[in-house]
Amino acid sequence: MRSLQIPSFYENNESIFYKESILKKGVGNNAFSYEKKPERNDLCITPLKIASMDSLRMGDHIAFQDFDDDQWMECRGLESAILCLDYDVPVYVFDNHNQVFYAWCEALYMNWIQPSATLVHVDAHYDDAEAPHADVNIHDMQQVFDYTQNTLQIATFIKPSVQLGIFKEVFNFVESHEFDAEWSKASADVVLNLDLDVFCDEMSHVAFSKKIEVLRHYMPQTKLITMSTSPFFIDQQKAIQMAQRVVQELFNQS
Repeated sequence: MRSLQIPSFYENNESIFYKESILKKGVGNNAFSYEKKPERNDLCITPLKIASMDSLRMGDHIAFQDFDDDQWMECRGLESAILCLDYDVPVYVFDNHNQVFYAWCEALYMNWIQPSATLVHVDAHYDDAEAPHADVNIHDMQQVFDYTQNTLQIATFIKPSVQLGIFKEVFNFVESHEFDAEWSKASADVVLNLDLDVFCDEMSHVAFSKKIEVLRHYMPQTKLITMSTSPFFIDQQKAIQMAQRVVQELFNQS
């Protein structure tokens, strides 16, 4: 088992992500349907702390909002995002999926992963839309935090990570044929990136066991796991339960 060092900025409560902060309307994930509904609340950016998987809870704040057909939806996020260091692979769990970009850069900072890794993306969506720009210094965590929140959205965080050299290849597991095809071999260390909405009812045509099989296939090369609970796309209590279950399955916890 690897010995995982706790980043000093967590020990000293100096992490950029330590305190809850605000995302203004019209910015980042708070820009969805903005032309249709500019009158809206600011969003809360869920803080990040070191904790165990069993500490995951729903929060009271609104972390995501958009229209579902014609109904305006305000969705609660996690009480706290977590960095779990209980295993030999670090596990991050966020609510909005673009937050994992910050985690990837933090993992580079901590030398948990090296540049040009392989991303294994397991999700109900490809999240491969274009970001406005990718001119952030990935070694400056304040820049990374600002870029993650103010520029990236839940579907635009993967392409910049490739452009900036965090990953050199991306394996997608979104559609049925990708789960059923022969799985590619990763040419570098792996980051498993899991959106818990892959377990929503609309994805039930792919068996739970198949999804776990894919994740287990890449575990021998995995150096980091990132997850999102995706408010708006899956019930958050179910997402939390699935996050805990997946970790149990991957690390053979009873």
